[in-house]
Amino acid sequence: MSKKEFLQRLSQGLDLLDEIEKREIIGFYEERFHSGTKYEGKTEEEVVSELESPETIARNVLEEYGINPKYIKTKEQRYSHIDSGQVVGVALFDVFIASWLVPAVFSIAFGLFAALISYVAVVPLIIGEQTIVDQYMFAFLTAGYILLFFIALAILDLSIGLIKRIIVWHLNVFKFKNREKWIKKFSRVSLDRVFKSSGTMKFIKSILIIGSIVTIGYTGYHLFFSSNQYFATYANTEKQTEEYFTDYIEGDAWTLVTNLDSVDVKIVPSEREDIYVSYTYTERDGLEIDIDETTNTMTLTQEIDVISFFDFREIATWFVSPDELIIEVPEELVFDLVDVSVVNGELDIRDASVDRMHVDLLNGKVVIDSLQLSSDLDVQVTNGSIYLYDTSSPASAELITVNGSIIVKNVQFSSYVLETENGKIDLDDVNADLQDGVLLDAQTTNGSIDLSNVYVLDVVLETTNGSIDYFNDDLSFILDDLDVSTVNGSYVGNVQD
Repeated sequence: MSKKEFLQRLSQGLDLLDEIEKREIIGFYEERFHSGTKYEGKTEEEVVSELESPETIARNVLEEYGINPKYIKTKEQRYSHIDSGQVVGVALFDVFIASWLVPAVFSIAFGLFAALISYVAVVPLIIGEQTIVDQYMFAFLTAGYILLFFIALAILDLSIGLIKRIIVWHLNVFKFKNREKWIKKFSRVSLDRVFKSSGTMKFIKSILIIGSIVTIGYTGYHLFFSSNQYFATYANTEKQTEEYFTDYIEGDAWTLVTNLDSVDVKIVPSEREDIYVSYTYTERDGLEIDIDETTNTMTLTQEIDVISFFDFREIATWFVSPDELIIEVPEELVFDLVDVSVVNGELDIRDASVDRMHVDLLNGKVVIDSLQLSSDLDVQVTNGSIYLYDTSSPASAELITVNGSIIVKNVQFSSYVLETENGKIDLDDVNADLQDGVLLDAQTTNGSIDLSNVYVLDVVLETTNGSIDYFNDDLSFILDDLDVSTVNGSYVGNVQD
């Protein structure tokens, strides 16, 4: 392509600009051809090969001036004929989107920058006497803070870019005069330009990011996975155990209520003649055990612990084995009520007789095995799976989790409500002996549903992303109603209503 053809095509692409603006751009590229051919000894074709196409250059220039050829066809439209539809669109965007989006994005960026202040707590790790663990921790955390800084910088730059686009949109919709000058100024406002404009700054940024990633990988391996178990040592994981006892009179029914922060709970039968509680912990965390022998009520409470991000030894306890609370009860003991609430921890209850049972866990799995229930079973979990084995009740079972699977095997209830957002639902040998189940409602969003030997009259199976399988060995069992629904999956089975 020759110089003449290049400049003609560029001039055509810049027709929406004023003549003065167009001449400024054309003059720049004429000078480029002049210096290339006269001082660099290049041909016109060689100069053209070094440049972007005229159409690409024109499109970039118009974008810098805030002009979109899709909506603006002539020069006159740049300053007149305000589109009422676009004005309504801008108003709706400002009220329903920009009013919350802009503050939200900026608050995330400034929140991350504010978090960087906590780095002052890292510095003492290398001041004065120090161990190899302190050195690893200092390097690991310093690298993490460097990455956090660049992430915050990127989000802030994204926020600035969002504001620029919104302002340019408003200037164009309302066709402010001389808006091109403001738009050109806005186009130069960018944090990333600071690094791109300087080769040294760009090099420093790359070195810091790559060095931080390598440092986190190397020190993280030694802290968490090496045979030296540095992080476990750093957490000072030496555990202690406290024991509690209370008398048990045969025939008495007991109530167990817990409201705990971070502890695994196990309830198991034993050959003891009393009720025995053992609490094994790294740091005691304010556990209180109240035993009322008048009402036969055991209450275990623990203050919700707020982790201080300035105490890295306390954070280290997250990565070691959790505290454990074991409740051993006589085999013949009957619970009137078991009400377990735990923020971070697991529940494992086995071989017990319970009238009513309610479980509420935030983070942790629930295992219920070999229980004899007289009333409803209610289990609510946010992050964790639910396992129900060899358990029966004449009432209902409601098992709900947000993130986790639900596994039910060899159980006998009158009705079942099983719900999870992310996880599979697996049922095996449900009401297999008496074939007297009344209702089963199993729903998941992301996961499969598998049923084997499930004998319930009214069955609802629903998943969005997953398959549904339903097979019974006894084909003489006829359901009253079977409702199967899957959006992205298929139904396979030998059970029909």
